[in-house]
Amino acid sequence: MFNTIKATRFWTWFKKNNRRYLNIFDVDKKESQRLINELQLRVEDFNPQLVCEVAVDKKNSHGFLVISAGRDRRYFETAKILTARAPSLAGWDFFALRPPRAIDFMFEEEQGHTGIDPHQLRFSTFSENEGSPVLDAIYVHIPGCKPGDDDFYLPAAEHVLENLVGEEVFVTVLGLVVPIELTEPDLRCRYVYPIQQLPAFVDAMPSAYMVNKEGKIYLDSV
Repeated sequence: MFNTIKATRFWTWFKKNNRRYLNIFDVDKKESQRLINELQLRVEDFNPQLVCEVAVDKKNSHGFLVISAGRDRRYFETAKILTARAPSLAGWDFFALRPPRAIDFMFEEEQGHTGIDPHQLRFSTFSENEGSPVLDAIYVHIPGCKPGDDDFYLPAAEHVLENLVGEEVFVTVLGLVVPIELTEPDLRCRYVYPIQQLPAFVDAMPSAYMVNKEGKIYLDSV
């Protein structure tokens, strides 16, 4: 159930403290982490399943706050409702769920140990029902990936996919993510696409969104 009091409390606090977060990368690492921890605790006070992310365009002094459901679709609506209550605040944009971003956004920081170049990846898909609005699986073709390497490469593959399509589509459309080796024949196969084409591929799929009798849009639970 949506808690109006807690939502109001969170946004009142954030409005009062937003300048601290616009300057979050101008302070030392310890203080920056303390501010992030405080923000996360405030979000968890509203709902412990939600996760916050802050990015700042220092050149333009503009901040971006993402309220994520941590890829748990049960809390997508909760994140959307909380974000919809955000105040109009100069210098800030607010997002419910992680939006599509650059293919290599935060990749080096979080997945650099894999040695993967995100731009070199390719993908192929599997769906039991032709014309389905969701995939059963998406195969991420990675140079050097061998059988048994799934645990090592899976987080990196998921990171790139979510960067390209955003959190909601990643969870509701892509299906099971399977890292596999990129082979020489893959480079010539018409059904193995450069990873950069994934957003266009998804856009060309039938929509999983439906309209009910009241004219409201909802996500079909295919």
